[in-house]
Order: sequence, then C-alpha cells, then structure tokens
Amino acid sequence: PASATSAPATAPTAPPTRVTAAPLPWRAPWPPRTAWPTNGIAVDVSSTAYDWTGNRTASGTWPTSGVTAAMNGVPFGTRIHVLTGPLAGSTWVVEDRIGHSSDLDFYLHTYPDAVAYGRQVISVRLEAP
Repeated sequence: PASATSAPATAPTAPPTRVTAAPLPWRAPWPPRTAWPTNGIAVDVSSTAYDWTGNRTASGTWPTSGVTAAMNGVPFGTRIHVLTGPLAGSTWVVEDRIGHSSDLDFYLHTYPDAVAYGRQVISVRLEAP
C-alpha cells in the first residue's frame, strides 16, 4: 500500500529545447566545441570579454565595440543574439576566433569594461550568415 506521504506519479515531460554547452559555470568544457547549432536553438555558453589588441580580427576587420565577437565552430558573419546576462538584448557578429578557456568572447571598448564583464554563463541564439 502506498503511504499518504508518497509523491504522486507524474507524466513524462518533453525534453528541453536548450543545449547546455557549459556544465560548469566557472570554466568552459575542454576541448572546446568544434561546431555549434546555428538554427536558432538557444544554447548556454561560457563567455568572456576582451579589449583592444592593436590587431585586426581573424576575419580581417578591425574590432568594433558592441559588434565584434570571437567564437570558434561557426562561420564568420554568424549573428549572436544574447538572451541572458549583462548584454541581454544585444546582437553581435562573429568576426574573430577565440584561443581557449571560453566558448564566446565579446569585444568591449576598454580593459576595465572587459574585466568588469568577467566570465558569464549566458544563453545565446546563433543565426547563420
């Protein structure tokens, strides 16, 4: 006989539509992903920020604050729609590649801005060029 305190049986639920890429919020998975979905599915990524290096981006453009992002595994020109975090509501364009330690790097205008951003696990939606 079931006790009065047992939990009621629940119907199975549909799997989530979100892909979790960074299971640990303090570091990116290693090795980094080599391909990301660019079909509008929300993905969680480990993100950081960088500032002026004096160099062109990997795509050959000069970095622009509020526009340029660095990400591997997607083509240049991929649009990144930020869904959560301090940059939520903004759209960035992949114009650079990232070395290591995070999935996504935003170009911010100043070093203090980049340091203040720190490391964030955020949700983004990727749109192919």
